[in-house]
Amino acid sequence: MRFSGRSHDSLTVSDWIRWLTERIAVCRVAKRILLAKVERCLSFSFSLFSFSLSLFLFLFLWEANTSLRVATLRRNFDVEDLI
Repeated sequence: MRFSGRSHDSLTVSDWIRWLTERIAVCRVAKRILLAKVERCLSFSFSLFSFSLSLFLFLFLWEANTSLRVATLRRNFDVEDLI
């Protein structure tokens, strides 16, 4: 706020209201920025968690599928005869 040579005592009510609303507006903007950063951080963390979970499930299912294939081959064929 600029006082332009006036003392604090000569401030009008509208000056005080303007000063308070400017401060409130600054707080609102800061709050929005902070919330946006928190949201981005949570979004990234959730994305990383989802990716890790998907990768784990893919590898687990791949391993299970491979084990089932090997078991099926062993059941249908005598593996020692193939070697």
